[in-house]
Amino acid sequence: WLKPSRISKRRPRGCSASPTDPRPRPPRRSRNTSPGMRLSLSLLCAMAHFAASAGQPKSTNIKLHEGLPREVKWKSVGHKGVTLWMTGLSGSGKSTVSVALEQALVTRQPRPYFVYRLDGDNLRFGLNRDLGFSPEDRKENVRRVSEVSKLFAEAGA
Repeated sequence: WLKPSRISKRRPRGCSASPTDPRPRPPRRSRNTSPGMRLSLSLLCAMAHFAASAGQPKSTNIKLHEGLPREVKWKSVGHKGVTLWMTGLSGSGKSTVSVALEQALVTRQPRPYFVYRLDGDNLRFGLNRDLGFSPEDRKENVRRVSEVSKLFAEAGA
C-alpha cells in the first residue's frame, strides 16, 4: 500500500527554520506536490521557524543532557523519524485519515514502522487541557505539539 521508496522521494527539502534566518522558506515546487500540500508544508516550515526562534527558557539553572544521537536511534528502529502535520478545518477528516495511515504503516507493511499519532483533540484531554481556543492558547498549543513531535521524530517515530 505505502512503499518507503515513494515516501522518501516526496520528503520536503529546503525548509529553513533557523533562528538566524528571518524568512522560513517552504520546499520548492514539485510535480508530486499538490497546492494544498505545499500550503501545509509552508505552514509547517513557519511553525518550525517559530519554535526555533522562541528564545531561551525562563529557567537558568537547567542543562540540556544529551544521550544517544538520533541517528543511532533511527538505525535501531530501521528508519528515520518524521513528523507529518495534517492541517484542515474541524471535522474535515484529519483524524480519520491519520488513523488509517497509522494502521497501514504498522500492520500493512512487510516490516512495521514505529508510529505514534498525536491527535489534537486527544492532546487537549492531557498535555493541553489547560488551553482553550484563543489566539494565545492556539499559539501555545502549536508550541507544545511541535516540541512533542520533535521528541518523537528524534526517537524514530
